[in-house]
Amino acid sequence: MATKKVKAKVGVFLIMCFSLIAAAVSYISGTYSDRGVTYWLEFKDSVLGVYEGGIVQYLGVPVGKVTNISVTPSNQAHIEISINPTKIKLHQGVQAQLVLYSLAAGTMAIELSGGDPTDGPLSPGSQIPARPSAFASISTKVEEL
Repeated sequence: MATKKVKAKVGVFLIMCFSLIAAAVSYISGTYSDRGVTYWLEFKDSVLGVYEGGIVQYLGVPVGKVTNISVTPSNQAHIEISINPTKIKLHQGVQAQLVLYSLAAGTMAIELSGGDPTDGPLSPGSQIPARPSAFASISTKVEEL
């Protein structure tokens, strides 16, 4: 039979375990929370292969992710992205383009390029102009032929 001393030790042990679990959950959720700077883009082309959680690159370096994809009333693909501010600070003049990320999986990434540091930083929540993708250009030329 358990004595009061043993029950107290078990109670303290359980409280310590639950506290440790709560601290670990809090730390992990804080570590993986989204602390990025949000921007948005609109594409006239199809964005087939882009997905929420997909990669956003600047000159080939992963700097963020796709957070939301929707269709505007004017039938354009509206994509919201989140950029990690510790990896890059975007400047006026930056442009976006769809690029093939994985041929085997059929996934696309958003490639950012350009921007002049002398023009000042791009305001959070701003639109990043989108250029037509290379695939869209090729497909329109094939249709013309």
